[in-house]
Amino acid sequence: MALKSGEQWSGGTVGYIGLGNMGQPMVTYLLSAGVPVRVFDIVPASVAAMVAKGAVAGKSVADLVAQCDVVAMSLPDPAAVRAVVGQMLAAPRAGVTIVDLSTSDPKLSQELEAKAKAAGMHFVDAPVSGGPARSINGTLTIMIGGEDAAVKRAMPVINALGEHVVHVGVSGSGNVAKLVNNMVILCNQYIIAEALHLAQKAGIPGQTMFEIMSTGSSRSYALARTAPQMLSGDYKPGMTLTLAHKDVSLANKLGRDVGQPLVVAELVETLLQGALGAGLSELDVSGMYEAVRLRGGKV
Repeated sequence: MALKSGEQWSGGTVGYIGLGNMGQPMVTYLLSAGVPVRVFDIVPASVAAMVAKGAVAGKSVADLVAQCDVVAMSLPDPAAVRAVVGQMLAAPRAGVTIVDLSTSDPKLSQELEAKAKAAGMHFVDAPVSGGPARSINGTLTIMIGGEDAAVKRAMPVINALGEHVVHVGVSGSGNVAKLVNNMVILCNQYIIAEALHLAQKAGIPGQTMFEIMSTGSSRSYALARTAPQMLSGDYKPGMTLTLAHKDVSLANKLGRDVGQPLVVAELVETLLQGALGAGLSELDVSGMYEAVRLRGGKV
């Protein structure tokens, strides 16, 4: 649960690596709740923004490991996760708990947990759902994978950031749950883009179709989240199409790893790859609508 008003933090300084669209609001919330945070990012301006709000600037990844018993991170992809944890393990400190809040590959989480354990450290995968809007007030849904002892060490930070917290199971299972969750919403969002464009090409105004869908059987969070942006053309990113493609790709990899064909998700991955190729990579996920318009013609 998020820290309650007046509740005092007693968990020591939290290390935090990765100050992007999710990391900055999460650190901002921790600071506002009285949690001391030592931060590091490869973008100096991102560090400066958090220091201005009360964080302490760390000198390096190794510095955070040396100074903090719990180090959380929000990174864009598995390659970044592997690289940063590699830096941590190059300068290990026994007892440090790594909390990976990124959306990553479950197999990588299992690999990094084993390596951390061999170095006398702890690792949990704890991807989050709820976006920047829920990051800023500590009401995220957080799915945890890891051994009970490691999860216990991570829980003060996780409980501070999340309102709905589930220990799903062993290492990697937090990312399994996150990829399944994101596969559903991203596939849903793509068909919403196609539906709105189809309606308009058939003569129904987009806003009218949105209102019908919002009160009919096709209403959903995905509709409420993305349709207004699709119709207004406001694609300021919360989650970029690059990250959407990454998550669907990881879900499809998971399907291959466990022997489960994912026909719809495979198609959406291909369509999103086309969107990236069309130069739409840094648009919000609602920019799927532009990809649909490119394929079907503008109305």
